[in-house]
Amino acid sequence: MPRAGYNILPTTEPAQDVTPLQTVSPPQMSQSNNEWTGHTMTMTISLPHIARVRFWTFWTLLVFSMSMLPIAASLVQSQIPGAQDFGVGIASSLITTLIPVLVLARESKHKDAWTSWTAIELTWMFVCAICWSVTGGRSISNAMWTCNGMCFRWSYQGMGRCTNFSYTICREYRVLAVFSWMIFFMLSTLFIWEFAIAISAHKKGDRFIWKSPAHAYGKGGAIYLEAPSPAFGHSEATLTKGKKADEEAVAERPRTPSALDSI
Repeated sequence: MPRAGYNILPTTEPAQDVTPLQTVSPPQMSQSNNEWTGHTMTMTISLPHIARVRFWTFWTLLVFSMSMLPIAASLVQSQIPGAQDFGVGIASSLITTLIPVLVLARESKHKDAWTSWTAIELTWMFVCAICWSVTGGRSISNAMWTCNGMCFRWSYQGMGRCTNFSYTICREYRVLAVFSWMIFFMLSTLFIWEFAIAISAHKKGDRFIWKSPAHAYGKGGAIYLEAPSPAFGHSEATLTKGKKADEEAVAERPRTPSALDSI
């Protein structure tokens, strides 16, 4: 039997009319998360859903903030110059410890609680990110200008002095600086992710996104034009009007051409 992909020459044709053999690559078998087209492979990488990332980020923030609270309190009570400036570190630790606990506790009973609204979540994450950046910057500044290795810098006759107290303070500066910027990075990443989802949903006609949880949206960026009813504190009539307005907006939106139309 002739093999697929080759031009089989009849025996009656002269040799000089032989056409070059042309190979046709057989289609490759589709695999999960991979699409094969001839010799070209397109790989699709599945990213974690924001709900999962958000959940573990909140727990990480809780642990880090609880760890930084006693360090910030120790610096405030040390009576060194500028010690009171680390009060923002105490405030940041308390806020970032209490809010994730409150949010996760409310979500365990009500998935669409007001504490999970996109507008509220973006607000407190932005405030906390600013507070932690101030704490981290202050810690780095004090560590650079106060600590020299394991000692304090003393301006008197250019002399330095090492004590156990100075070693402890300098170590606390550095630890607080490192964890402050780690917390800032986590908050900023989650803030940008949720804000991007909210903007995308708002552009696609979802006017309820700011009063519904952004992490509840579908995996892979699926956008729904209405949020669950428990997310709103309005009457049933208001919800009905909102749903009707959404349906009218969808009906007026230009129809996207489908690939099926050309078949």
